[in-house]
Amino acid sequence: MKSFVDKLTKPVYILSRVVWYFSIVVTVILTTLVIAQVIMRYCFNFGRPWIEEICMICLMWMAFFCGSMVFYDQTAINVTILTDRLPLKTYKIVSIVFHIMTICFFVFLIIYGFKFAKVGTKMIFASSGLKKATAYLSIPIGSIVMLIFELYHTLKTIVEPPHRPEPEKPAEIEAEAEEA
Repeated sequence: MKSFVDKLTKPVYILSRVVWYFSIVVTVILTTLVIAQVIMRYCFNFGRPWIEEICMICLMWMAFFCGSMVFYDQTAINVTILTDRLPLKTYKIVSIVFHIMTICFFVFLIIYGFKFAKVGTKMIFASSGLKKATAYLSIPIGSIVMLIFELYHTLKTIVEPPHRPEPEKPAEIEAEAEEA
């Protein structure tokens, strides 16, 4: 099983890089459009209504698709006041249960996200003429990527010996520790 998880490491990493570069592109598009809209409205007293719709689409894709990086890096906020006091084996079991609950949530988002996007194929944005499904598809597609990352970390948690993740230290603390 460990070798199976090791074989998944590279494809999961490649997927994370695709998401990373996609998030850079979406951020550049969003920033450029917002700056252009502000300049047009305040300097030339007119704006393009379709820019707001494109920005909303970009924000939805950033939230769902680009937000999946939180699950790859496992940098989501955790409340560990109870789990820190558990024995290591119990901690591992609780961790696996939380992973399974998260997986179930993503499956729910995928199923109903596609249903929601299907409804969006019948609606269009007023100014841009794009179908609303272009925004709504971010829900199931982002959830699929999050599910892949979560499945990877669940398998990793099952295979590895029980351990608690080390909390990240701010850069200043690390610098002081290296100097000492």
